[in-house]
Amino acid sequence: MPPKASNSLKPLFDHVVVVGVGLIGGSIAKALKARGVAGKVTGLGRNRKRLLEAQRAGLLDDVATSESELKPFDLAVVCTPVDRIVADVRALQAVAPPRALITDVGSVKGRICRELSVQPLRVATFLGSHPMAGSEQGGWEHADENLFKGKVCAVTPCGQSESVVLAIFMFWTMIGMRATRVNAEQHDQIVALVSHLPHAAASAIAALLTKEARGLASTGFLDTTRVASGDPALWTAILIENREAVADQLRTLIGQLGKFQKALEKSDTGALETLLSKGKRARDQWLKARDQFPQ
Repeated sequence: MPPKASNSLKPLFDHVVVVGVGLIGGSIAKALKARGVAGKVTGLGRNRKRLLEAQRAGLLDDVATSESELKPFDLAVVCTPVDRIVADVRALQAVAPPRALITDVGSVKGRICRELSVQPLRVATFLGSHPMAGSEQGGWEHADENLFKGKVCAVTPCGQSESVVLAIFMFWTMIGMRATRVNAEQHDQIVALVSHLPHAAASAIAALLTKEARGLASTGFLDTTRVASGDPALWTAILIENREAVADQLRTLIGQLGKFQKALEKSDTGALETLLSKGKRARDQWLKARDQFPQ
């Protein structure tokens, strides 16, 4: 059931549950409170001590370590690793009011949407989301209420009513994002290129850094390998979940790198400049389009 129409005096949602209060969940909680989108924000997680610390820091109004402790809520946002999302959604549906909505932030959507597309009657409705925002840092201590400002959120409908889709769109818009509809399978193909491949490549490059080279590594190395500082366990789950699409993109990248290798072995300056120009042109076009939407 979509939320009531908002106004300057009443929040969009009376009660929002954030499941998994790390960087993304903590940033959502901060954004909700800063923008007045939720009347109450509850953090659900496994570690009560960490949750209470986040509450004392002002991110949360209440905490819970099991679904059975939750008060009735309008919306739950599941921010747990991709291999746990299906189970976490089902656990929420077991206690949620039927009118409630549930979404997630998982960066792989195909299996999640397939498994949750068939939903029992009279349970809270799930609709998948993927906010394209993040950081190599982890933990709610690094939460940023502006993390989502101007960024894109992919919403992946799979049979839900238009009112539910619009309600989830409204939620992401209210915390500063630009929501767009994407087919779940197409989403996974796209993020394999624009998110998962860069992470694998950055990690591979970072692993090549020798002790002798550290003193000369500077801005270029820093920018290229930034995402390699992400949580290895989290990214292992993501890459395994989207393994076929990522493996395809890795094969394409290896082929492209092979062209660079061949040009260098032959001292072919023309071929090398063509390859570099193609990359520059593609990135410049992306930046130009991206600049149309202020961050």
